[in-house]
Amino acid sequence: MTTSVPGLAAVAKSVRFDDTHLYVGFADGRALAVPHSWFPRPN
Repeated sequence: MTTSVPGLAAVAKSVRFDDTHLYVGFADGRALAVPHSWFPRPN
């Protein structure tokens, strides 16, 4: 299964953080929310 479209670029338009998530808004209207736990910090 292919998840990319040839010639389509994901262009970030906005980025913000809150206490639990990273949020990215894309120029084409899509949005992504990712929990901070996906990016563990080294001890």
